[in-house]
Amino acid sequence: MKQHILKKIPLFVTVSVLLACIVFSGCAGRTVITDAQFKSACEAADCEVTDVSDQFDSSVITKALTVSGDDYSLGFFTFASTDSAKTNYAQMLSSVRTSEGKAVDSSEYNRYTYKGDDLTTVLYRNGTTILFATGADKDTVNKVVTALGL
Repeated sequence: MKQHILKKIPLFVTVSVLLACIVFSGCAGRTVITDAQFKSACEAADCEVTDVSDQFDSSVITKALTVSGDDYSLGFFTFASTDSAKTNYAQMLSSVRTSEGKAVDSSEYNRYTYKGDDLTTVLYRNGTTILFATGADKDTVNKVVTALGL
């Protein structure tokens, strides 16, 4: 009996390790973008960043950076609370979501992407930050999103 149990231990350990890897692989850290990273990524893509933080209630949005071009629009927002970020993400998502887009949702992280023939859209929330990037100028949108590691 003891020998039978000893033979099962390696199998049990192997299965336990594999199960732990599967369960915890979804818990990997996600990129929390900073305003400095957003600005740097935009400037590397030859985009001019405008700080519009003063146009918002600082008790809700603590930082707001925008970029606008002829065929693209980008925005970075830091909210005072995670709940505010979640609410705003949901509102933004409802206005851009299409059936062809892909979404990933968790309590700390949300990402929506749509890549069509004439438009690319990325909406990303992590904690209190939201990134919005959309436009027909896919190269510019993709340069910024890629530079941010998204």
